[in-house]
This record gives sequence, C-alpha cells and structure tokens, in this order.
Amino acid sequence: MNAYLINNIDEIIAALDKVISEAEKNNDTSGYFATVYRKATLRIKEEIVSGQFENSSRIEKISVFIARNYFEAHSNFINKKPVTISWRKAFRLSKNSHPIVLQHLLMGINAQMNLDLGVAIAEVAKGKSLDELEADFNHIYGIFATVLREVQDNISSDWLTLKLLLKITGAIDKYLFDHIIADGRDETWRFANHYATISKVNKSRAFSFRDQEVAAKTEVILNPRLMDRFIFRLIHITETGSVARKIKKMEQSAN
Repeated sequence: MNAYLINNIDEIIAALDKVISEAEKNNDTSGYFATVYRKATLRIKEEIVSGQFENSSRIEKISVFIARNYFEAHSNFINKKPVTISWRKAFRLSKNSHPIVLQHLLMGINAQMNLDLGVAIAEVAKGKSLDELEADFNHIYGIFATVLREVQDNISSDWLTLKLLLKITGAIDKYLFDHIIADGRDETWRFANHYATISKVNKSRAFSFRDQEVAAKTEVILNPRLMDRFIFRLIHITETGSVARKIKKMEQSAN
C-alpha cells in the first residue's frame, strides 16, 4: 500500500479494513492493533461530524499524518525496509505467539500515540502555538484509552476465567495504562511543543531521540515483573481461539 494515497478519514478506515482482513486470513496478531486503530478512527470521525473537537479540520489532517506513518511502517516492516525503533518493536511482537492481546495493543498505541502523534501535532501546527490544539490532543488520547477498555471487555465477555483474571489484575492494567497512556500523553505533549519550535536541521535528531525514549517505554510491556509475567501467562492460556475470532470479539459494538 502507498501510504501517501491516504488523504482523509474514510481512506484510513478502508485501508485498515484491508490490513485487518489480511491479518484474519494469515492469523497475524498485528491485526489486533489495527482493529483498535480502526475503532478509534471511527470514533474520531463521529466526533468530527458532531463537532466534539475544537478544530475538526486540523484533527483530520493529524489523523492522515499518523495514518501515513502507520501504513508506511507496516509496509516497510513487511518488506524488510527501515522502520522506527518503536514500530519495529511493535510489529516484531506479532511474530511471537506468547504475548497476550493487551501487550500487542499497548505496543501499537505506544508507537502511534507517543511518537507519531507528537510529530503530527507539531507539523500540522506549522510553527504556531500548540495551545489551541491541547484540548483536542487530550481528547484523542481519551478516545484511544476508551476504545482500549471496550476492546478488553469484549475479548473477555465469552471467557469467564479471563474476565475473572482481568478483575484480579486490575492493578497491573492500571499500571500499564498509566505508563503508556497517561504518562505517555504528558511526555508527548512536551515533546510536541519542543519539536514545533526547533529548526528543520535539529528535527531529525530530536525525532530519533524521542523514538528511543518511546521504544524504551515498552520494557514494562515486554519484560513485566515476575508476578505480572505469571499472570500474563494465565491470561494467555485463557485467550483461546484464532486471531480472526479475537478480532471479531474486539469489533463488537463497533460501527
């Protein structure tokens, strides 16, 4: 797929449909994040239409920017071309059968929100103050967090053991959510403000450094504490079924 053919929200959704369909056919766990991404994009589209964002036109531009980054990274990874560290770690996880669904989702959200969104906000602002985009920036994070919770509930709805485990492990979930989403949001906003003010010459270095920071955040996902690792193994055992079946569960209540 040519990422630069993506020009609006509807084209993002159509392209994600293709990624998800391929993932279902190939039992590819990279389809998990694509499913969350699609649900979040549908929600963003709805809220653009209903006027929930303060600057809807900019939100669509930001959505297109991060979508192009995602599809380019996805294509490059498949074709063994250079990919940012953050996306490489996220896509590489799809080759490992042991992680639970939540780990896959958080890896994708980390790369997209904590790296690409920060750059997108700064680039769309084009040197102007980012203050007027802050509320919309926070709103985007809120949408992804909400969709992530909904998807987790959907996955566990048919597996009572998994549902019980997720209730027991609420503290682990909160720790991971806070680290990737809440802390990540604040860090990304600071990065976006810095990135928006520096010269073009310095942007490459700043981006590379931020990529390393974002990639480092995944250590709590990839190498959890001993007790967390044990719980994740139990959850993995209860997450039965094919990738396609799990994706169908994740898509429940979606448009």
